Amino acid sequence: MYGPGSGYAVFAGKDASRALGMSSMKPDDCVADYSTLNAEQMETLDKWVLFYQKKYDIVGVMLQQTRLKHTTISSSRRLFTPEELSQYNGSDPSLPIYIALKGVVYDVTARPDLYAPGGQCAPFAGKDASYAFGKSARGLKNLTLDKVKSDVSELNEEELEALENWVAYYETAYKIVGRMT
Repeated sequence: MYGPGSGYAVFAGKDASRALGMSSMKPDDCVADYSTLNAEQMETLDKWVLFYQKKYDIVGVMLQQTRLKHTTISSSRRLFTPEELSQYNGSDPSLPIYIALKGVVYDVTARPDLYAPGGQCAPFAGKDASYAFGKSARGLKNLTLDKVKSDVSELNEEELEALENWVAYYETAYKIVGRMT
């Protein structure tokens, strides 16, 4: 299906975010920058993301050269206590939805399908879910709801690598709004 000469070969080995959102099979559209997509195209991209998440295991994250563009926590960004972060769990529709990984707080409000109540990642909203995301080393199905915590000292090498992959993804997909105290 994705091999040489097949219909979807244009997507193989590339970040096809923009192309999927545009419903395009053009090689030039296979780029990670989807900032120019309109609302309808973003909805199309979200549907493709959900399709791929259900059909395939996540085995890694594409790292961009600009990966570190958002990682510096400036003085204008907020410091959160665990209690303060817990207010941003999606239960109050007037507030944004935040999640923290390795002490960095990300705004995930743009994905209510995942983080709002009822979503697959809703149990992690308003928390530092580093440990749980590290435990996902063998796929999303293994995200553990029983131990949502920031302490990662019990994670093994494979699990720490999984956590780093998630951090790399969040750095490119979501805006950093602060840091845990």
